[in-house]
Amino acid sequence: MHARGIAACVVSRNPDRDFLSLHAPSVAALAADAPELPGVLESATVLVYLASNSLPASNPLDPSHEFGQAAQAAALMAKLRAVNPDCHVVFASSGGQVYGRGHEAPIPETAPPAPPTAYALGKLLMENMLTFFAQADQLGVTILRVANPVGRWQFDKGHGLVAAAIRSMNLGRPLTIFGDGRNMRDYFDVEQLVQLLARFDDTRFRPRGVFNIGSGHGMTECDVIALLETLTGRKLDLNFAPARPFDLRYAVLDIERARSQLGWNPETDLSKTVSRLLSQNRS
Repeated sequence: MHARGIAACVVSRNPDRDFLSLHAPSVAALAADAPELPGVLESATVLVYLASNSLPASNPLDPSHEFGQAAQAAALMAKLRAVNPDCHVVFASSGGQVYGRGHEAPIPETAPPAPPTAYALGKLLMENMLTFFAQADQLGVTILRVANPVGRWQFDKGHGLVAAAIRSMNLGRPLTIFGDGRNMRDYFDVEQLVQLLARFDDTRFRPRGVFNIGSGHGMTECDVIALLETLTGRKLDLNFAPARPFDLRYAVLDIERARSQLGWNPETDLSKTVSRLLSQNRS
């Protein structure tokens, strides 16, 4: 948003002001409990909701934490509806976990949700809560079921297969693969997601409903490792560990609705993204 000159404010429990001052100095930062929050909500044209402190591995069979997160979000949306009902809400949901197990072809938005973990249930609770507000015509809502974005800021967090693989290669350490390396995922460049979110700054761009956001193409962990080894000419040591119960065998999204209604046209060649990340993270 900073690079595009879009006025923005990050609201977080613990906003990373040092990061913002270095990389996006025009973006304001506000603590979630700051007294200024109602004023920020009142003046906003778009609220992009990314907040979550859960992962698929987080308490996979205990949803109590997710209930609390959903309740906090519902209170925020009720406050937003009261002070600024014209504000449009964009929610980043899960593109794989929400659909659950048993799929073998790209999954459309019409597939029934079947959350296999508490994390996925939490995402679905958020979706249903926002859908309630939208159906009551109290808020405009866009739900993006996001697949597996790949980008440079994942390296510090140790998040995502691509970042973990590059980090392991740079450090000369084995990469742990859970299972046989044949789980299929839908990887795409996070920069394309950022470009999509930036379009919501235009008040004429107000799509409503649920949209899958991914590449529409699947790659296994072994495919990603092979790509990285081809691009670098180096071999990555692998440590195969037992499969984790919360990992899905197949999570690739059908993106035709996003293509037709959002103009979503992702780059499907992951090698370009990985090449850029390699140049940004030389050992």
